[in-house]
Amino acid sequence: MSRHLPRFLLRLRWLAASTRRCFAGSGTRKDAALAAVVHECEGFRSEITVLRQQVQDLTARLTEVERNADPVIPAPRPAFNLSKRSHVLRLARRGDSSSQIASSLEMPRQEVDLLLKVHQIVMKKV
Repeated sequence: MSRHLPRFLLRLRWLAASTRRCFAGSGTRKDAALAAVVHECEGFRSEITVLRQQVQDLTARLTEVERNADPVIPAPRPAFNLSKRSHVLRLARRGDSSSQIASSLEMPRQEVDLLLKVHQIVMKKV
């Protein structure tokens, strides 16, 4: 869409200048300028149709992306102070991914992964 807009604006500027010349001219020069303005207006119709279609396509794509995006549900803040480890494990048991846990607890994803791996190793030994 962005590649069409500058050309559209240049043509619109040309149209304004042609319209001014149309009213300033006389006789055949005025008729020729008016015919050029009319022709350019017809071109604008197709240009506007293309731009409208592109906006509709982008709106549809945005709607699709929003529909398919995983909702970011903030982790409930505990009423009492839990350690990072127990909080990570609780969110993992709830089914959150490591990136979701890291985002909600505001900590690096690698730290979350490490805590989960250490927990798996400890659980295997028990």
